[in-house]
Amino acid sequence: MKHLFWLCMMAVPVGFALPTAGGTAPPGMDAWAVLSSKKVEESGLADLVTVGLARDPSMKRVDRDRLREAAKELAFGTMLGAEGSGQRRALGHILKADALVVLGDEPVDGRSLVRLVVSDTRCGARLRTDYLLAEPGQTQALTRTIVARIAETRQRFSGGCWQVAACTGLS
Repeated sequence: MKHLFWLCMMAVPVGFALPTAGGTAPPGMDAWAVLSSKKVEESGLADLVTVGLARDPSMKRVDRDRLREAAKELAFGTMLGAEGSGQRRALGHILKADALVVLGDEPVDGRSLVRLVVSDTRCGARLRTDYLLAEPGQTQALTRTIVARIAETRQRFSGGCWQVAACTGLS
């Protein structure tokens, strides 16, 4: 309860998802789709992440062609933010995916960052958001970091997301 109170006292919109109680096998987060910005896709990072996820035989992946076709209907930029929960739910329903991995490019102060968003598609909640430095020549290390963070999130929310708490509009 202390954490919820603290979140409500903040002046910016905040939300968080609570994981379900899960065992070692993740039954609720089986089918995954990887969506990326054009720049991330052109860099090959999205393909490397997809290959990294393929090493886990329990993780089903959505066909990339099907994903591209469905994603044409949606605005990519809003997939990353809090306002994109409806789009993440809709895309998950269309693709029959339990979770989405969204990779976006974020230039900050002349540096290139990759924004990683892992989302449950039942409620559209962002389960994880990270900003990772994309240094030239470090694509393999970045790929390993992203795949490891996806695996951590999948384990933490092994049964999916069952409740979302949010506080908005407080000042």
